Amino acid sequence: MPDWVAEANWPVAWTSIYFSPMAVESGEFIVYAGGFEGTGTLKKFYKYNIDTNTWTELAVPPNYIASSISMSPDGSKLAAAISSYDILFIYDVGGNSWTSSAAAPAIGAVAVRLQSFVWADNDTLWVCVDANVAGTWTVKCFKYVVSTDTWTQYTNLITPAVHNAYTIGISPDGTTLYFGNCGSYYYKASRYVIATDTYTEDVIHIASAHYFTRCSDRNRLWYGANDPGPLAQIEGYIDLSDESASGVIFPDNASKTKPSNLTAGIYNGVSAIVYYCIDEPRNWSYIEPLPAVTTNPATALSTIAATLNGILDDDSGEACDCGFEYGETTAYGTTTPTDSKETGETFSQAITGLSPNTTYHFRAIATNSAGTSYGSDQTFTTLALAKPTVSTDAATSIEKTTTTLNGTLDDDGNEACDCGFEYGETEAYGTPTPTQSKETGETFAQAISGLTPGKHYHFRAIATNSAGPSYGSDRGFFAKGGYKGNPNVDQLIYQHVERMER
Repeated sequence: MPDWVAEANWPVAWTSIYFSPMAVESGEFIVYAGGFEGTGTLKKFYKYNIDTNTWTELAVPPNYIASSISMSPDGSKLAAAISSYDILFIYDVGGNSWTSSAAAPAIGAVAVRLQSFVWADNDTLWVCVDANVAGTWTVKCFKYVVSTDTWTQYTNLITPAVHNAYTIGISPDGTTLYFGNCGSYYYKASRYVIATDTYTEDVIHIASAHYFTRCSDRNRLWYGANDPGPLAQIEGYIDLSDESASGVIFPDNASKTKPSNLTAGIYNGVSAIVYYCIDEPRNWSYIEPLPAVTTNPATALSTIAATLNGILDDDSGEACDCGFEYGETTAYGTTTPTDSKETGETFSQAITGLSPNTTYHFRAIATNSAGTSYGSDQTFTTLALAKPTVSTDAATSIEKTTTTLNGTLDDDGNEACDCGFEYGETEAYGTPTPTQSKETGETFAQAISGLTPGKHYHFRAIATNSAGPSYGSDRGFFAKGGYKGNPNVDQLIYQHVERMER
């Protein structure tokens, strides 16, 4: 397992520093850092390239940053704030420029403090705020839209005993917010259901003497021992898809000098994490060797089957077991078999037993000895099932006791069909033929025997899928040899009847 390693020293003597999640730019790990130097009058903002160990100074923010830096899902924007302040700072990555939001609305007549924030999408943030209203600390979740610079405040709130919600996350389906260090005690987290504007305190408990860290990770709450802000050691995370704890996933750093101030940036959920400390030794980083995997669109869709696809972007130095999980919700529920893959290799899995005209969620999974990583959620919809349409074509190779029946499957109704015929001396038919599996546009034929010379026969094509059978039109033919043994007369009669039936 990789050990702690040193990164490049600070470009300035930070008094306080906070980090964004990591991003990948031109194939290299990037993290943004902001805070202040000296007495707090020197506002600073930098980009750090982890691969090249280089710092690049960027546009100065409107004020010093004193919060974790939240990144939009597409990596185009960052959000930050000052402690005990009611204004957000929005950074445009492409334009290297900052804007300030309008002040968040007050609760009653009391100005709020922005505690933590998470992007719902690339234009909308959820912000956890608190305010001391008539001597009681209240906590609420506000919505902020960047493009319109508008805030929305909802009706309900909570008045928890502990209100320092330094971290906030959102469930992968976007329906529920969670904020740590908020509830009856500091090592508990509360829940907010967006659609119903309802709060539930203390839904998540971690071990006592632990706190939720300021790490900004959309779908996880990270936690560890010691101070609730800059943590000396991070141990694991709460997965907000199911509120489960990861357990301890990072090695003990007791052999290193304990930093007095430390924050972290997270890339791709749990693929990498970096610790930085202000005191000597200046900064340590640890890259967690989890794989990186991408979910690709599903292919080969039918009414009951599909093929799931993925690519292993990075195996983190060890071959991975790669597969998928799928189901009708983001809870998934069904896991496919896995294949051993290495960096850059694609993988796929055909699944069946699905329901027609149904939407399914799926995501790729890659596992090695360090743990499991997940691709993003994707969806596909199975084809709707319909009855087939089939045509009865003219009989050929007509003899005294044999002939060949012919048909065309015009449309299989989105599922391969069993195609055959039924025939007899009346339109009640009575005799079915064997069937063949056919798809849209394919023809089929069946040689039959045991006919009575000179007899007129009816027949029609049949195509059957899971929706049921369909029938072609009735057609007929005369077996040869019926008019006093004169084949020429037989043929004339046959041709006349055939023209009439067409």
